[in-house]
Amino acid sequence: MGRMLFLASVRNATGRAQAALDAWEMPSGQCGIYCSADRIRILVAVTGMSYGGYVINYTVIFSNFSAVGLERSCGVLAELIGPPSEVKDGNLVWRRDSLTLFKIIVVDVSSWTAIDVDSGKFLGEWLFWLSPFDLSVNYTLILAGINWDVPAGLTPNLSGIVGYVLYLNASNTAPKDYVVGGAKIEKARTLAAYSYPLLYVYQKVLKGGRVSEEFKSSLRRYGCSVVQHPNSTVEVLCETFLKAAARVGQWKAWKVVPISMWVDPSYYQTLAAVKYGDLYLAMFPIDFYVFVYDRQTGLLLEASHDPSIESWWGYAIIPSAYLTFGNYTLSFTALNGLINITLVETNVPLHTPSLGSAGKVEADFAYALLAVLAALLLLVSITKRWK
Repeated sequence: MGRMLFLASVRNATGRAQAALDAWEMPSGQCGIYCSADRIRILVAVTGMSYGGYVINYTVIFSNFSAVGLERSCGVLAELIGPPSEVKDGNLVWRRDSLTLFKIIVVDVSSWTAIDVDSGKFLGEWLFWLSPFDLSVNYTLILAGINWDVPAGLTPNLSGIVGYVLYLNASNTAPKDYVVGGAKIEKARTLAAYSYPLLYVYQKVLKGGRVSEEFKSSLRRYGCSVVQHPNSTVEVLCETFLKAAARVGQWKAWKVVPISMWVDPSYYQTLAAVKYGDLYLAMFPIDFYVFVYDRQTGLLLEASHDPSIESWWGYAIIPSAYLTFGNYTLSFTALNGLINITLVETNVPLHTPSLGSAGKVEADFAYALLAVLAALLLLVSITKRWK
């Protein structure tokens, strides 16, 4: 059966190895956790097909794991990994030679949604290889995750939770070539998907003033344009994003719902809410990610924080929607660092289109077979950003 393996490490400016994880945060409203691990392995194993999709064992393994709970009331971690090793200076302390967390996930082959088998919760779309639909179009949107424990207010009368959306445009490629198991994948063969950085898809600000060229340039990759009128009114319009939203709503299990409002007499905007059934998601731009895929096989080649955009919070954070326990979503944080995941080995033939082909939305037998047989080995490095 197929599998994907991630290895994590941290190197400082001198090249010396450090702990693979600086901090692992639980929901801030519950407790604060500082953790470290010498190595983190993330194993994604396709074990078969059932429930109308791929059955996947998603496992995270921490080597030489330690954690300190800043509050005595932090019972969430104890529920996940057992009682603490000791109580020191009023703090809970955990030490484990090896810590393993796992989930069984089903990926629906018709909609590409990832579902937690234990809870039945929708976790967003599967990210480790693209669906045939996403490979067949010029631009598309991917629901990269849902943070069930973070509420979001969309309007005074409409609330929901936080979701993360990737915008993929076939004309956006990676800036470099990749070598996977000795096979070279040139940058022209890649697809780059970026996390959408805005809460809105249209904005009009009266007397908005001057907009920097850097801001205009950064928005072009998302299909957005900035117009400055002679009277200082500024408009931001994301037409390509809206076209992609209209297209995915015809095939995927979720859709984008525009919500327009006057924020104040000089500020009008249209929010882009994600609607899945009766659930509303706010596309909150908590951080900036780049996902690079192979356009022939659909395989994920690299996932990283965008080095061209400064993290909003000063550190890199990846909420792991695939590790949702109850109402809690774990977040992996590298303090003042960049998290990077790179594919280094696979048994999927990289010289032929294996996991999807242009113009096919349905999952054919060859697609399903090769997806089950996919074995991926990925190297995760967290490189410190020094200024």
